[in-house]
Amino acid sequence: MERVRAWLLRGAASSILAAVLLTPTSARAFERQWHVGVDAGYAQLFGQGASPGFGGGAHLAYGMTDTFNALVELDLSRHPNASSTVYNAAAGFAYTFDVAQAVPYAGFLAGPYLTRGDVEKTAFMFQFALGLDYLIERNWAIGLQIRVPIASLTPDARTVFSVSQDDTNGYATTMLRVEYLWGF
Repeated sequence: MERVRAWLLRGAASSILAAVLLTPTSARAFERQWHVGVDAGYAQLFGQGASPGFGGGAHLAYGMTDTFNALVELDLSRHPNASSTVYNAAAGFAYTFDVAQAVPYAGFLAGPYLTRGDVEKTAFMFQFALGLDYLIERNWAIGLQIRVPIASLTPDARTVFSVSQDDTNGYATTMLRVEYLWGF
């Protein structure tokens, strides 16, 4: 599981670095800028009962400064092989590397995860998010975001993503995003 997480983070970091270095246009993040959008993509439960899944959600962000955004994320993923659905609502902050038309960011969020299906569990967890938004024009952007839970305030959190009573799992999502921006 750790190798997969490390691989995902290395791949995302390499993609962001390449985008930043290869995109010559000027910065596009603004203070008081709102973003609202939808997400769709891939989710993975790791561990003994590993199960791929598909998911979607919605997000809202507000540019507090040209480098810091407040974030709200709502999503769910369905894992048919594990007969499980994972729900998440989270809020947090992201640092935007405001350097190009391709805008990379990294942030931390916190919120509850609920696993429903054969096993039902809930945990309040901290998450790490890494993403890249590409501004198509002033009001529209597309992007990619990877989010991974990294820590918990709930004692039984290590098994929140379990698909049976005795295994422990991790979880990660990779979502494609489309968003509308306003308030420049």
